[in-house]
Amino acid sequence: MSRPPRLCLALLLAALSLLLPGRAGAEEPELEPTDPATQPRSAPKPDLPPPSTRLNLALTGVGITAGFYGGALASSLIWNRGPWADQIRIPIAGPWLAMTEFECGDAEPNCGTALVIVRGVLAGIDGVGQAGGLFVALESLFLPVRSKQSARPAPRATHARLRPVPFFPGRDGIGLGIVGEL
Repeated sequence: MSRPPRLCLALLLAALSLLLPGRAGAEEPELEPTDPATQPRSAPKPDLPPPSTRLNLALTGVGITAGFYGGALASSLIWNRGPWADQIRIPIAGPWLAMTEFECGDAEPNCGTALVIVRGVLAGIDGVGQAGGLFVALESLFLPVRSKQSARPAPRATHARLRPVPFFPGRDGIGLGIVGEL
């Protein structure tokens, strides 16, 4: 008989704890309108790259794609008797199209399962690399850059500053160097 009253008491305490709200302890303090912290600030201008970044990014993407395509082309020339050799020479899509035909060719006497697996893994890496390079090149079309009017010139020194600095090259040696800005 002692269990039902204890259970009822526990349920009653749980219901009361849900019904009675606690104090909110995380209220924001009210600031006076004259406080400069309450004045709205304009968002800082983003530090965008210069316009030449688009060309550099496009060339990087094309270079990545060309490098991975070179790997796929080299593998098709090394194993030119394979039934997949012609398909893998197609840029971007070739490695994906050739994956279904990686079996050993009739004129490949030393071909085994391990070589077929290696071909598949390398073709997958080639396909991902070629597609990734293409996406990097396409990203250059949508890259936000700063306008040519707001391009900041590099700060230049007004004059050359040079100063001598001693250095000790060995146990008994001594030397004099010059450091500075031109």
